[in-house]
Formats: sequence, structure tokens, C-alpha cells
Amino acid sequence: MNQDTFNKALDACVEYRKQLDEKTNEVERLREELDRLKRGCQGSCYACEPVGEMNLKLEAEVARLRERIAELESGWDEEAYQRRHQNLE
Repeated sequence: MNQDTFNKALDACVEYRKQLDEKTNEVERLREELDRLKRGCQGSCYACEPVGEMNLKLEAEVARLRERIAELESGWDEEAYQRRHQNLE
């Protein structure tokens, strides 16, 4: 293989890689758009988008509260709770 043939093959590989990167980016963008459509954040009516955005906020808040509950449960002290409960009576 001469140098000219090698350079042409290398150029073709570089161009192919560039096209592959462009297609990969397009696929990722389309996946994100599809996810927004599935979640109701993008749609054909004016109510879909605000409702979808609110659903995302609510899902994030539920996840945050679940994490907080898990933190509290991991530090739960039954004896301290019983003492505090008895003192309140």
C-alpha cells in the first residue's frame, strides 16, 4: 500500500467517524425528545407541557422525600422515641 492510498483510507476513516458522531448525537437528541413526549413535557396541547413539567418536579420531590425518610429511618432510636412519648403524656 502506497502513502497516497493510506492517506485516502485514513481520511475516509476520519470522515466516517465524524458522521458516526453526528448520528450518535442525533440519536441521543431524539431519545431525549421521546422521553419528554412520554413524560408529557412536550405535546400537542398547551396543557401537556406545564402538567409534564409539574410531574417532573413532583417526581423529584417524592424522590427527595424518600431519601430523607430512609435517612431518618436509619437513625431511628426506638428507646428515645418511647421516652419522649412517655414524657408528653
